[in-house]
Amino acid sequence: MGVKIVPAKDNAKMTDSPLPILHEDPHFLVINKPAGLFSQAAKGILAVEPLLKQQLRNRDSLAKDPFLGLPHRLDQWTSGLLLVAKSKLALRQFGGQFQSRKVTKTYLALLSGTLAEGTHVWEDRLRKVEGQPRSEVVPFDSDEGQLAKLEIRRLAVENGLTLARIELFTGRMHQIRVQASRRGLPVAGDVTYCKNVPAEVSESDRGSRQGHALHAWELGFRHPKTAVPLQFSAEPPVDWNKKFGPLMQAWEKAT
Repeated sequence: MGVKIVPAKDNAKMTDSPLPILHEDPHFLVINKPAGLFSQAAKGILAVEPLLKQQLRNRDSLAKDPFLGLPHRLDQWTSGLLLVAKSKLALRQFGGQFQSRKVTKTYLALLSGTLAEGTHVWEDRLRKVEGQPRSEVVPFDSDEGQLAKLEIRRLAVENGLTLARIELFTGRMHQIRVQASRRGLPVAGDVTYCKNVPAEVSESDRGSRQGHALHAWELGFRHPKTAVPLQFSAEPPVDWNKKFGPLMQAWEKAT
């Protein structure tokens, strides 16, 4: 039977508060990554891996940094659930689950525009743009790129914005953002894949916490030692309620 974890509604500030650990055992931990923080980055740049190592080292009075490994990553401005392995064995086991698509990944996205009612399956072929930190759609008969597939369902619509639930079947670079933009429904605040920045993202917001409104909401996988199925969830950032209040309220009423 799976385990469901529902964290506090707030996200920790990345510089003066500990990273929110939602679950921990000897083999892995699950955190609620704040938006604006890299999963991994070059030395000297704020990122989950070094911050979490230091946090655990201080908490447990360790003489050196503990082993931590990331079997998957979230974009800098994507908040939500991030799985962290605490051993090389667990890292390999989780890597196998992600590779064989046995991990379930569900996101919440705020889209600029109105998504039609019902459940939709989006399929594209994506490739990474050489020398640039972004992806693009290529024709299905192209020799380049890989299949990108997701399922999306509208949860609420308000003031020209859509709150959508997205389940990923593949894990390509910036997949949700690219596929949404391709259909004229860019993720709100996404200045990389939307040339016309939505009105709700002002000039002063560029490069700030607002970034793009994408949240890793639910994550399901099997325990690396016992194979017990586990399910975790994390509520979206509290500033979504501040910035997109009417839309979030419409969702609450619908549920």
